Amino acid sequence: MTTGTKASFTKALRKASGLGGMTLVRRELGNGLYVVQGSREYLVRVVDGEYSCDCAAGLASIACYHAAAVFLLIIARRAMPEAQPTTHTAPWTEGSAPGSAEIFAGMRG
Repeated sequence: MTTGTKASFTKALRKASGLGGMTLVRRELGNGLYVVQGSREYLVRVVDGEYSCDCAAGLASIACYHAAAVFLLIIARRAMPEAQPTTHTAPWTEGSAPGSAEIFAGMRG
């Protein structure tokens, strides 16, 4: 996720984690498209590591918890490819996800 600053990214990950993390992802449509539950269903697109969402925050290029939920799902799948988790995720903390140090190092803010 590269939209927004490190602070907005961290806030989005914390909110997503507190609301159910990757369980917010309702469906994977293929081609980098995911349906994520919020106040309604939102569409998150992932292209070349860039996340976008059709929610108000996402349209304003602010990191949102919908995109963060997809990020958590993708990270979990990379960490445990044989399990392909689709339901529960542990609470997120900075530095806890595989590769998160590299992600934060490349972010502004």
